[in-house]
Amino acid sequence: MSVSIITPYFQTGELFNAAIDSVREQTHLDYEWLIIDDGSKLETADEVLNRFFERKGEATFLKKIRVITLGSNKGPLNARIVGIKHADRRYITFLDSDDRFSSEKLSVQHKFMLSSGCKISHSMTRKFNDTGMLGATFEGEKIVDWRAYLFKRGFPVNTVMVSTEHALNSIKNISFIPPQQWRSLPGEDIVLFESFFWGNCEQSLRIDKVLSWYHVGNSRSSKPIKTIFGLIIYLSRLLCARGKWHLLLAVPFAIFATGISRFMHKI
Repeated sequence: MSVSIITPYFQTGELFNAAIDSVREQTHLDYEWLIIDDGSKLETADEVLNRFFERKGEATFLKKIRVITLGSNKGPLNARIVGIKHADRRYITFLDSDDRFSSEKLSVQHKFMLSSGCKISHSMTRKFNDTGMLGATFEGEKIVDWRAYLFKRGFPVNTVMVSTEHALNSIKNISFIPPQQWRSLPGEDIVLFESFFWGNCEQSLRIDKVLSWYHVGNSRSSKPIKTIFGLIIYLSRLLCARGKWHLLLAVPFAIFATGISRFMHKI
């Protein structure tokens, strides 16, 4: 069993077609695609997929897709975690509903994971809009640990591949954040991907090739917000893990983090 692709979806509409095409064109065929519809009321994932397959058919591709529909909108972090819990392949990769994979994304990254034995990897990427590619290739760091991800240049979500076993173990590290608060977090990706580095001090290794493109319309946190909030979350988790007396220090961090979250959600 090879790769599970996880896509949070919320009313993306026809922009989703580019993502669908990019998965359909994969040269590596051993995968499943989990689309987590995060409570869409208009332009649901099923509606967009039905229109796509009315035009292009391809029943074999359709069999690889599982749509999981959530009752209400809880944000991409919750949707990704739902996807991780439902994944049944050896590795997981992420694709936002308005982003795209290169046709060799799964093939190249899956082979890299097997040959390197790493639990996390990331690739180079480029950004695009409706008129074409924009700017230079985003390379990121050659080796990324939690410090590099937080304080230097991390990686966009669609560049990542992670061991499913490691992802399932890692999401336990964010259990101290109440699920009802996930949606309001500024920079939700920082919480999920920092959790991949906690515990065993894991590192992500870079593949020196562009394997994905991300849409400039995506909501991504600015570096100062990401750094400040991510550091608070990390310190809170670290202090809590050190023993009960450390909770005296962890509580102010948690309160401060909640305050920043609510403030950033308003602006």
